[in-house]
Amino acid sequence: MERIALGATAAIDKTERLTVIKQPFPEARHEVTFERQVYERLGAHPRIARYIRPLSHTFEMEYYQLGCIDQARHKIESKIPYLKWAEQIAEGLVFVHSKGVVHCDLRSPNILVTDTLDVVLADFASSSMDGARVSNVYNKTRYRPPSFDEYKYESYQYTVQDDIFAFGSVIYSLVTAEDPYQERTDEEVIKLYAAGTFPDTSGWPIGAVTTKCWRGEYSDAAEVLEDIR
Repeated sequence: MERIALGATAAIDKTERLTVIKQPFPEARHEVTFERQVYERLGAHPRIARYIRPLSHTFEMEYYQLGCIDQARHKIESKIPYLKWAEQIAEGLVFVHSKGVVHCDLRSPNILVTDTLDVVLADFASSSMDGARVSNVYNKTRYRPPSFDEYKYESYQYTVQDDIFAFGSVIYSLVTAEDPYQERTDEEVIKLYAAGTFPDTSGWPIGAVTTKCWRGEYSDAAEVLEDIR
């Protein structure tokens, strides 16, 4: 096997069968086992990374040679189809939420690109299932809503609104190839978000959708998807 990546909870090894196996760090076995349970609940879906089979303390998945959105951006010769990808990510969120799962770490590194230039959601290790609180927080400041308090995250209740807010930042990164307020410090971003001040997206085809995600103007992902379409 070939080690191709190191994540927050595991090393990622590629097999000769062109699949990947997560090799959990000792302190993160519970999270990887939980992620396996999430994939088993979700089952097969065109917007979810393909789960192949369970293994001891881990699982096997399809290998996506283009990698995540950020990696694929440098491998694809054509222009990034960000409108199509935004719609497909929203489709994934609608499905995930319908299964009682909140991703909790939606951002470009956790969205993979297929050979047909479609996208799938991946990395559910820090997800919330059936309203359970998450044990660890990995998502970045720029993908968290103003209501999030990193010093009280153990009592923070993730909801679909957290994923919708993060989706606004994902759209921003799709269009600009940068995180929102990338030039600012985390402390500055927290203050800007708390004041309801977000990056300018005027003039974008889905700029209004992006801002509405940040401002909490959607009740669920289905509304977001409808606006994109």
